[in-house]
Amino acid sequence: MDIFALLFSAFIHDVDHTGRNNVFENNSNSVLSQKFDKASPLENNSVDVTYTKILTQPQCNILSAFEREEAGEGSTSISVLKELIKEIVLVTDVPTYHGGLVKKVKVLQEKVTATFGTTSTSEETDVVSSSSSSVWDIQNTEHRLMLCQVIIKAADISNPILFDSEACKDWALRICTEFKLQYDKEVELDLPIVPFMNINDEYDMSKGQIGFYMFLALPFFWGRW
Repeated sequence: MDIFALLFSAFIHDVDHTGRNNVFENNSNSVLSQKFDKASPLENNSVDVTYTKILTQPQCNILSAFEREEAGEGSTSISVLKELIKEIVLVTDVPTYHGGLVKKVKVLQEKVTATFGTTSTSEETDVVSSSSSSVWDIQNTEHRLMLCQVIIKAADISNPILFDSEACKDWALRICTEFKLQYDKEVELDLPIVPFMNINDEYDMSKGQIGFYMFLALPFFWGRW
């Protein structure tokens, strides 16, 4: 169920994206910002559009089997599944959830070090087996949710680590173009601006990408907080 929820969340997490970030939506008091009370309007909108406009079409409702399934022991109700999907999608809101997720991972990392240390001799096998549940428990729904959130977060910011450098450049160009368009719109509407989004040449683009790599991508993938 968690694997299905994770894949489904990855599939829908940017549905109906406006091309601007949540800061713009909230500062401009957009329809989405009002609808979701300034709480992750883009991510909440993706979930809402998926459930109300896509899955309501019979030929698109891939959750219909779960809707027919009655909640009971060993089964998952559609409401539980949808809430799980929402919790996974919401974590892709970087300003709101990235820091909190990183802290959770750091706590887990410290627990692993404290429990298992840095060695892995055969004599420690019994200790690891008996202590693993204190660090990671597959029966713990919060543990499984965090793993799903870490995976979708890794995928969402993975463009810097793509093996194909041209694909990496393409993603960088796309996000920089999006930033520039938002910056120009903010100037037009006299909204608060973020200087790094005013990207006018390759130098600005490179500088912005270095910041993204150093402060977001590298720490997340290498765990150096």
